[in-house]
Parts: sequence; C-alpha cells; structure tokens
Amino acid sequence: MTYEMEQISANNDTTDEEKEQAQIVVTGNYDKKNTANRDNLVLLIKRAAEKNGVQDLREQLRNNATEEEKKRHSDLFNAFVNNCLVFMVKKKDWKSNRTNSVISKFITVPDEAMGMLALENIAPDLMEFINSMRVIDPVSTPNKKSSKAKYTSRTKGRTFGTIRGWHNSGIARYNKLCAEVNEQRKTPTSTGLEEALLKEYKQEEHMNQQSDHDEDGGDNDDSVHAIIPYDGFAEI
Repeated sequence: MTYEMEQISANNDTTDEEKEQAQIVVTGNYDKKNTANRDNLVLLIKRAAEKNGVQDLREQLRNNATEEEKKRHSDLFNAFVNNCLVFMVKKKDWKSNRTNSVISKFITVPDEAMGMLALENIAPDLMEFINSMRVIDPVSTPNKKSSKAKYTSRTKGRTFGTIRGWHNSGIARYNKLCAEVNEQRKTPTSTGLEEALLKEYKQEEHMNQQSDHDEDGGDNDDSVHAIIPYDGFAEI
C-alpha cells in the first residue's frame, strides 16, 4: 500500500465512499507511473541493443525539435539515470547529492560510460527476455547458459557462468563512450536534461518531506493545541 492510500484509510473523518473513490485515483496514478517507467525502460533497452547503443542519450537536439521528440529524449535519459546510473555511485552519495546538484557534479564521466557499457553488454539478453515474456519480471533473469552478452564471455565447465572479462571490443567501446559522454555533457540539451531531472528530484523530496510532516501531525495550530497540557484550574 502506498503512503497516500495509508493516509486515506487512516482518516476517520472520511466516509467509506470517499475513501474508495480516493483510493481509485491514487491507485490509478500509481499504476500509470509504474507503466510509464516500465515502458521507458523497455525503450531504453531497445536503444541499447541497437548499433549505436545509448551513446547519444545526451546528444544536442536540433532547434526545431518537437515537444514529443524532447519528451522522448528526456524519458530515455531519465530511465537510464534512474535504472542504471543510480547504481554507479554509493547509495549514501546518491541520496545526499541528487537533490542538491546536477548529476554531472557527482557522477564522473568514466562512471557514466561504464553504466552505458554495462547496459549495452546485456541488452541482447534483455531483449530476448522481453520478446519472450512481453513484460519485465524483476524476479526472473535471462538464462546465463545461453547468454548473448555483447562485450563479455563466460567460462565453460565447472565454473560455467563466471564472467571472464571484457573483450578488446568492449574496452574500445568504453573508451568511445567516455569521449562521447565528455563532449555531450557540454551541450545545452545535456544541461537542460540534468536541470529538469534535478527539479524533479527536488519536487519528490519536497513531497516526501511534506508527507512525513503531515504524518507527524505538522505544526498547525490544531496540532499544537492538542499537545498543550489540560489546566483544570482554568475552569474554576
């Protein structure tokens, strides 16, 4: 149950009918967000499986780009950051920095390039899995024995499934991705993507803080009045 649904259920002043209607709205919005995140992740994986991979996630858009093109560009970039790049730094560093500065300030070019390389490497396996399941099941994983990883190989025999290392082509691809990321970070489009994402993170943080504030009773007059000790002498 989401936080919003918990608050609705706990509110004694809300009728059962109102609670049911509110829960429908909350659940609908939650499902829509999850569906959008899943769809964007699938599109990102498809891009990673293509010839040019995800090297152009920050590329400069043309001046007459449509709003739809801008949104698609933003959605793919956000999907990469939220599903891949987030794991390239320590959890505490991510939590402490994501709402205070744009990601290029605390995620290095080599780390971003490695995130891209790792995604491109397993994209063929993920595409095979998506095509067979039609949905992404976070519990299931592609069969390692039939892995089609692009830049790594696995040993055979008793240690089958152990990653042996990056091919030379993988190392060369990593170097190219570093160069691409380094150049694209300088573009106005890249700056806009990062600033928009920072704004989104700040809004999420504000909503979370507001939710915690409301859950604790807040600082409104009613909540303050509720904790003032009763003075029996006042009525004498």
